[in-house]
Amino acid sequence: MKGEIINVINTAWQFIEGNSRFMSWNLFLALFTLAMSFWLFSKPRSIFIRWGVLLLLGASLLPNINRVVAYGSKLNIEVAIAITLVLIILDIC
Repeated sequence: MKGEIINVINTAWQFIEGNSRFMSWNLFLALFTLAMSFWLFSKPRSIFIRWGVLLLLGASLLPNINRVVAYGSKLNIEVAIAITLVLIILDIC
């Protein structure tokens, strides 16, 4: 019985290790859309919800920071300027 439990735990751990990059990236994308909806449409009443979402967003980005930096370095300067202008326009409105 004890050996079976250890085997199940080992199998689950291998599954988590094999899919952790994908799962953390997927969680980051889901939390990013939630944070953007808070920012664009309505602010939640609780400040703990806002900061909690931002904290989880940062924590889910950490395992994928190398991928984000590598992709960001491939962007053209024109694309970066366009994204900056869109963010400035959204902040003004």
